[in-house]
Amino acid sequence: MFAALEEGNPENLKDCLKKGADINARSNNSWTTLHFAAKGSTPEVIEFILDQNLSDNVKDINGQSPLHIAAEHGRNNIVEFFIKKGLYIDDLDNSGKTPLHVAAQNGHEKTVVVLLNNKEAHTIARDKIGLSPLHYAIINNHIGVTEILLEKTEIVILTPLHATAQRGYLELVEVLLANEANVNVITEDLTPLHLAALNGYLKVVRVLIEKGAHVDASGISGFTSLHCAVDKGHAKIVNILLKNGANVNAVDKPDNSTSLHYAAKDGHEEIVKTLLENNAIASIATVTGVTPLHFAAQNGHLGIVVALLKHSVDICAKD
Repeated sequence: MFAALEEGNPENLKDCLKKGADINARSNNSWTTLHFAAKGSTPEVIEFILDQNLSDNVKDINGQSPLHIAAEHGRNNIVEFFIKKGLYIDDLDNSGKTPLHVAAQNGHEKTVVVLLNNKEAHTIARDKIGLSPLHYAIINNHIGVTEILLEKTEIVILTPLHATAQRGYLELVEVLLANEANVNVITEDLTPLHLAALNGYLKVVRVLIEKGAHVDASGISGFTSLHCAVDKGHAKIVNILLKNGANVNAVDKPDNSTSLHYAAKDGHEEIVKTLLENNAIASIATVTGVTPLHFAAQNGHLGIVVALLKHSVDICAKD
């Protein structure tokens, strides 16, 4: 019977019922006949099922309604049918996702439009981990869905810019910025530029700077985008940040470390040389008295030790 439903064959379904199949049966994951029909059948078959007095208020083991299933699989005509039948458009599954969440997550542009047009779905609904449909569209790089949701969302949601920058989705970064996302928004002490620099997305870094990103922006930690790029060894991004005025001697708040400390500790020799060429002060010490030379020596980075000594570092400094 379930196979007949997925095939969308009404005659096979009727034959199964005549042979004693139970229309109220459930599969191992608690799918009902309506769930199977939502995935692969037609509105006519679903109408027939409902005529057998089967409740449309049914959920599977994941708390998903038939409308969730139809939205997940991009079944636009069935989504529309369910909405007209009165299924709750903002119904939540066990993860707190609405049908709009799952449609956006799977990149079904037409399904998203159907959900928004037939009855205004809650476009900024957050699931249990705090993500909206727009977040899921961005995370999965669904550009078309992202643009649709941005048009329909009444307030500009800023945090998706962090998600796109973190994943290097250049086109989506540009879409969000075109929709007036705040390029310097700080979330969890980080700006989008921090995340692009940290993950090595050179083109995203360039676009963010072109759109007004503050290269020395930092939260309460004092951690800058230059710290991020240096820490991960992204030499080209280090160069771009410095060319755009990044403070080479900015220190973080926890322990007063400069970018030179990070580079010396992690063995990024070329970056150490670049920082020194850009007037990095090699004598700055952390709150515990550790200099970049200490870090380089402790970790056996001979080339960095030599580079630092060439810049008249005090070899007698003690930590």
